Amino acid sequence: MTPARSAPSTSSSWNHSRNTKQEKAFTLHRQGLVSRHSVTYLLATVNDYTDVRQFALHRVGEPRISDRPWRAVEDFDLDAYIRSGAFGYLQGNEDVTLVANVHPKVAWLLDETPLSTQQALSTLPDSDWQQLVAEVPNDQQTLWWLMGMGANVDVLEPPAWRQEIFNTAQAIVARDKEIKAIDLG
Repeated sequence: MTPARSAPSTSSSWNHSRNTKQEKAFTLHRQGLVSRHSVTYLLATVNDYTDVRQFALHRVGEPRISDRPWRAVEDFDLDAYIRSGAFGYLQGNEDVTLVANVHPKVAWLLDETPLSTQQALSTLPDSDWQQLVAEVPNDQQTLWWLMGMGANVDVLEPPAWRQEIFNTAQAIVARDKEIKAIDLG
């Protein structure tokens, strides 16, 4: 996707640091918008720089139209930017095939909001669970999402993801045993 060539620049104060709450003034040259979960990000260059940065819109204060001309990033492709892993932590350049057995509530969620355009759900024999097969990015975000589903998802492939989920579950159980030993001690 290429941004419109007539878009104005925006000046705004910006809560640049999550820790210090200091506001800084920037001129942002917007290149695109991306909604990710509950946050919308403005993709823009800052002042006279040419690299595209991400700005969470809820942290923008007092935006106004700038007198400075808008500058496009030549050949900026929003879809390619997203595919490059800009919003996730890529573990590899190629997509992976995710195979998982999922609880009916997760199947409903995946039917409503698919993980991928290449996704299929099929009924498992003698069960209300379904099997998910999807081509997904090989990224940390997808793995974290799967871990967040807890016992409602049984990842079968890729084997490295299954092992990482198992190792995480073992660490949680071990920590619980340590805490109970301290409490009883």
